[in-house]
Amino acid sequence: MAQNRLSHPQILAETRQGLHADGGNLYLRVSPGGAKAFVVRLTLNGGRKDITLGQFPGVGLADARKLAKQEIRRARSAPKDAPPVARPKRDKSSNTFDDCAARYIEAHRGEWSESTRIGWVQTMRDYASPVIGRHHVNQVDTDVVMTILGPIWETKTETAVRVRSRIEAVLDWAAVKKLRSGENPARWRGHLRHLLADRNKVSPVKHHEALPFRDIPGFIAKLRACSDHAAPALLFAILTAARSGEARGATWGEMNLTTSEWAIPAGRMKAGKEHRVPLAPEVAALIGGRPAHAAAADLVFPGLRTGRINGRMISHPAFARVMKAIGYPTLTTHGFRSSFRDWAAETTDHPSEVVEMALAHAIGSKVEAAYRRGNLIDKRRKLMDEWGAYCASNCPDFSGPVRIRASPQDAERTKTHRPCGNCSETRSR
Repeated sequence: MAQNRLSHPQILAETRQGLHADGGNLYLRVSPGGAKAFVVRLTLNGGRKDITLGQFPGVGLADARKLAKQEIRRARSAPKDAPPVARPKRDKSSNTFDDCAARYIEAHRGEWSESTRIGWVQTMRDYASPVIGRHHVNQVDTDVVMTILGPIWETKTETAVRVRSRIEAVLDWAAVKKLRSGENPARWRGHLRHLLADRNKVSPVKHHEALPFRDIPGFIAKLRACSDHAAPALLFAILTAARSGEARGATWGEMNLTTSEWAIPAGRMKAGKEHRVPLAPEVAALIGGRPAHAAAADLVFPGLRTGRINGRMISHPAFARVMKAIGYPTLTTHGFRSSFRDWAAETTDHPSEVVEMALAHAIGSKVEAAYRRGNLIDKRRKLMDEWGAYCASNCPDFSGPVRIRASPQDAERTKTHRPCGNCSETRSR
């Protein structure tokens, strides 16, 4: 069968129900309700198994092809004497769990950040869909929910807790839509609580490891000397007290270099609300001016592949790689937000609400949130200026690491190099 028969425009325009082959055992499934999902079809020990890879467009065509290859490799390496795979009965209506989950996700898209939506798609695809995806929502019972949660409750506890709550939410939605009746088999209180161990006993909460704030200037000095292309993005995240995804996804269109502000749109924020970040002089020195060739949608810190800019976001593991290279293998990016919080509390007089707003934390009281309409931008600017100066206190001539500024057309890189702890030779950047 020919490979790569589908295209993104075709998928967008496709309305015919059923399976549409892409090749290599990969299919696009269009449900009666219009939901679209990628499916890989396998034949194992005389039985056929359809594995849902994820709902479109949450899972794109390129990702689906990669996932299909992974599933095929996994199936080929499985023991040959495994029992035949039972093929679940396909519900003819549009009220399967997969379809309801897709409709639930779509209904809540407006209140979620993009990362939250992707998280939902991935957990449904990886854990719920293979077991109950083809079940009518009214057929989902405690036994099948336990089939999902039992194997991962003690080994992937945080993931299992998230999967349980999301299955419960989808089934509650289905009940409101009158697609199912009876108690929710995924509810915790008075139900699964008696079948599963306390999550805090099997997997105690572990906080992100944070660097003591007094060690931050020394860390920054080492970070500025690192030649890894992800180092400037990590420095940017620390100086702005931003989350990893917020920093890695920063675009030139979000930057106002005239007012020295970074406006992160609601869709990229955990709380689903726009967040404005005052940029300290150190941040302005780090990112410099907007390149003449850069479009608004271009990333400020694009990724690299084989030495050339690929226009994609730097991966989260890249930050861990940088920290390991300069001698901090156990730190987490999120931990620097804790370092910032400790520094502000112990060394400054800035009010707690200013610091919390700088971290984009939600206001605890609904009454307080209703009366506080401002964003304290002037007060936060003073806070972030002090934090930037503190971070750069071991670097008098702060200009930031060399940042890649190649044009998309030629992808040429500057020929400067600053040695870091894991390299000694000079190479192009």
